[in-house]
Amino acid sequence: MTPSSFLPRSRVFWAAHLGASAAVMALSLLSARVWGPLSVQALASTLAWPLPFTAVLLLLRWLYLRGSARRLSMNQLLPRLLLACTVGGFVVAGVVHGLVMPFVPAPPGTELTVRALRATLSGGLQAQLFLCAWTLVLLGFDQQRRALHAELQGLRLQHSLKEAQLAQLTQQLNPHFLFNALNNLRFLAQQDPGQADTLMVSLSNLLRHALENSQRPQVRLDDELALVKDYLALMHCQLEDRLQVQWQIEPALEVAALPPMVLQLLVENAVRHGIEPLPHGGVLGIQVAKEGDALVLTVKNARPDLARLGTKADTASTGLGLRNVRQRLALLYGEAARLTLSEEPGCFEVQLRLPWTPLLTPPG
Repeated sequence: MTPSSFLPRSRVFWAAHLGASAAVMALSLLSARVWGPLSVQALASTLAWPLPFTAVLLLLRWLYLRGSARRLSMNQLLPRLLLACTVGGFVVAGVVHGLVMPFVPAPPGTELTVRALRATLSGGLQAQLFLCAWTLVLLGFDQQRRALHAELQGLRLQHSLKEAQLAQLTQQLNPHFLFNALNNLRFLAQQDPGQADTLMVSLSNLLRHALENSQRPQVRLDDELALVKDYLALMHCQLEDRLQVQWQIEPALEVAALPPMVLQLLVENAVRHGIEPLPHGGVLGIQVAKEGDALVLTVKNARPDLARLGTKADTASTGLGLRNVRQRLALLYGEAARLTLSEEPGCFEVQLRLPWTPLLTPPG
């Protein structure tokens, strides 16, 4: 039992304890004075009472914190608490009586045993009442503190889990994209070495952007657009005039914050599932706008007329990319973000709505 473990370090505890003890002493003296002249025994007992009361209270607190009582339910704890306070109350009364008795003469005709019994019973019940009240207050504070600690630990665990899930999802993007890019490079190296060299430069720029951005929780729109332009430059080496891009970017949105590689994934899906299968290619439209408190990203692409081909379109998902985006949005924004898909004959559209949040300083 070290002083640091037995004596509380909280100033709030000592301020409350000393204030409550002073109030109890004042109330006791006032009560004794109301019922008659203030006796020497009452005054001496009141002045001697705080020291043993504090010692017993600290002992009960130490036993509660050090023992297994904190793991008990309230139904199990309260009877033990009442018993401990009862024993502690009579201990306090006995110590007070032992300190006061040698210095206070007994009233005439009063036996020593009767005097001690009366003082112990009356003082013990009073001390028991105050011990129960004070320990219940301490118990309430301890339960509240433990509940807050458990809630904080739960929030930390959820945050760590969310970070791990986001890291896993982000790491899934690079292999998926790199596989497609390397396939293009292998094909062009055989058909056109000069174009393959241009493709290598575009791929190098793209991977640099992707690796830098994937390590950040959020990126600015201008960084994401640079990544998308690298990707489109890469795909233009393969598709040439079959890929036509129309940009509609509202001004002053470059500071908007968004998850890394989200727009790039939408564009990649549009090219892979829409433009590339078309013999003559098509138009890819990229729009970025601000609507109220939302940042709206829209990607439109021409697509084969699946109805004419007798194929049913699956609008629920278009592969790993959109599934990945949905999971990341749910982790980051909950219901505050929305990804919607729509299609018309020969056209497919993906719209992403995010809460508008400026990222004024580019992350380093």
